Amino acid sequence: MKTIIKGFNLFGYSGHVQFIIGLIFILTLSYFTIFFHLDRLTLRVWDESTYLYNAENMVKHPDLFMVYDFKGNPECFSPKPPFYTWVAAISLLIIPHNPELAIRMPAALFTLFTVLLLYGFCYYYLKNYAAGILSATVLLSSVGFFQWHIVRTGDTDSTYVFWCLLCLLSFFVYTVEEGKKRTIALVLAGLGMLFAALTKGPGILILFPPFFIWLFVSKNFMNTVKSFSFWVVLGLVIVFIFGWYYCRESLNPGFLQAVWKQEIMGRIQLVEPQTHQENHALFFLYRLFDKQFFMPWILFLISAFFMSFGKEKTAGHEFLKFVFLVWICCILSIARTVSVKDWYDAIWYPLMSLLTGVGISLLIKNWEITASRSVFFGLLLLSSWPLSIIIKKNIFEAETQHLKPFLNLLRQGEYKFRKIFIYEREFNPAVFYYIKQDQQNGFDSELWKYEVNNLPEGTDVLTMNQNQEEELARNFKIRKLEELNECKLFYLELKKKPSIP
Repeated sequence: MKTIIKGFNLFGYSGHVQFIIGLIFILTLSYFTIFFHLDRLTLRVWDESTYLYNAENMVKHPDLFMVYDFKGNPECFSPKPPFYTWVAAISLLIIPHNPELAIRMPAALFTLFTVLLLYGFCYYYLKNYAAGILSATVLLSSVGFFQWHIVRTGDTDSTYVFWCLLCLLSFFVYTVEEGKKRTIALVLAGLGMLFAALTKGPGILILFPPFFIWLFVSKNFMNTVKSFSFWVVLGLVIVFIFGWYYCRESLNPGFLQAVWKQEIMGRIQLVEPQTHQENHALFFLYRLFDKQFFMPWILFLISAFFMSFGKEKTAGHEFLKFVFLVWICCILSIARTVSVKDWYDAIWYPLMSLLTGVGISLLIKNWEITASRSVFFGLLLLSSWPLSIIIKKNIFEAETQHLKPFLNLLRQGEYKFRKIFIYEREFNPAVFYYIKQDQQNGFDSELWKYEVNNLPEGTDVLTMNQNQEEELARNFKIRKLEELNECKLFYLELKKKPSIP
């Protein structure tokens, strides 16, 4: 297909100049939404801190198959394949003295790659500059896409989204092209599928139903089944994926059981009380309106839906149908999943951005050029509302975990040479990391995860919540020395005698 969507010249410049202008605009928005103050907040608990431990251990002991936890044992807490750990290890080698920035940089970069993929696909393949600019801008101004755990934390979701998007866009091209373009698209789809699986394991299965359905809808099923190259690429992808799992199981017996329990059956059967009331796909759809996660673009998305299933049967409308099919299947997959987290809709946002950008381009493609330009620039101006929400959050989001700045403050004063016990009985890898960092800086600190009444008298103890403080007060006569928000340093003066019932 030489041209899917007829474009229009927005600025009156040549195509390359116009492309560069759009690229500069997108990179500027990306800096302020994705990278600005990326390391301002301390490490988040659970996944981000866990991946940081994994990456640090991989730097010390390079291994393509094994991933190790903070104790140096094989990682089974989060039994995902190691692609994010590989790139995070590289990031740590490049940025060794800023762990927060190093662990988040891969997620931020793959978010940028996703934005550029939208722009490049619309510009070079759909031959429509406006669709590229609008799709990229819509994604960068999608408040829900910048929620916790996706773009600006050291988690796997933005990386997984990029590989899935590469896979599904390439798959669409494969179903509509012939010859060399069809072969290249097939290879890219295979690479996207492979690396999506190496990032998030079974999560790649979410793409199989819409791909299978689309082969029938586009009347490509028999051609695909008869294609030798299709089976070669699919076979190589399967061999690489299962080969990695086989090697990991051989080196770490029980790993596949952990994958089955946590990554497959855990998503289907495990009901988590804190999210049970929010475990339906309608909850995620409702958030697009209620929490303004996709406002104001949701209004244009609705119009794009009706446009794709209208009377026109152009290739552009067929592309919209394909993207809608993938999106609907993603919605249904969440409806089937019982264990639901807030970020499970991450893949929705680039899909909705494409639908919005391409849909608007289809709508205005035959308008008079002045009207088209007015709508285009009006929409860019409209994006300033959600963009301001995202950038403001990047600058002013409140810190909720102050252990790192509190330890730094203490070590700059009179507590520089004093031993500090950090009281934390729950599993908290972020706390463990900052204690280790304090020790590596030459200071005397120790994690205390035992009964509080076993602490020695005459010592300094750091607590991080009210319950810990009350537990200390029940067992000791305490004196508060310093505090910073939820973090407090106490001196244990004297142990209290047990009360006699």
